[in-house]
Amino acid sequence: MDKMIIAIVALVCGVLSIILFFKVWGMTNDVAEIKEFLKKSHVEKENSEIKIGDVLLDNETNRKMILISIKGNKYTCRYLDNSEVKEFAKDEIE
Repeated sequence: MDKMIIAIVALVCGVLSIILFFKVWGMTNDVAEIKEFLKKSHVEKENSEIKIGDVLLDNETNRKMILISIKGNKYTCRYLDNSEVKEFAKDEIE
């Protein structure tokens, strides 16, 4: 009788382990899809056009600022925490 109970418990644990394996495997596929989606949205963000009024981030100081004018490759921005105005190149802001 004891051997029968042990066999049933072992069988249930084996089946549950197999189910868990396939669930984890499915979640890894979901993570790969999420990663691809995030990469794609990041590339779209990089390619998006920056326009006057956008809130940007100074890469050097991590301070938020608003774009007030564009002259060629220079972006003139005003920091949100004070009225300081500064010009930036494209690679200095995000």
